[in-house]
Amino acid sequence: MTWKTFQGKTASFNTIDHQHLSNCYWFAKIIFGYEETDSHLIEICNTLAERFNGQLLPYRPHVNFKMEIDELNKKVFLRYDNNNPNRIIIHNGNYEIGEILLTFDKKIELCG
Repeated sequence: MTWKTFQGKTASFNTIDHQHLSNCYWFAKIIFGYEETDSHLIEICNTLAERFNGQLLPYRPHVNFKMEIDELNKKVFLRYDNNNPNRIIIHNGNYEIGEILLTFDKKIELCG
C-alpha cells in the first residue's frame, strides 16, 4: 500500500520508519475511528509485527500536519503539559497515548 504524506512524499508500510507506521495506526484509530477489526488497522499491526516485533509507539504527529492537529483538537484529545510548555499531551479520555512537541515558532491554541 502506498500513499502521499502531508509533505507530498510517497510512502508505504514496508519502507516508512517505526514512528511513522505507529502514527498511521493512531491516525486511523483516533481520527477515522477505525475498530481493531478493520482491515487497514490489521495490515498496520501485521507490518508492525513483521518489522518491529509488534511494538506500537506512542502517537507523535508532526507539528506541521495541520489537519491532523486540528482534528485531534476538535475531538478535545489535546491537553497542555503543566510541566513542559513545549509539549502537548494526546489523551484519548482514558489515558495518555502520545504527545506533540512544539517548536519556538509553532504554538497550538487548544479547544475546550
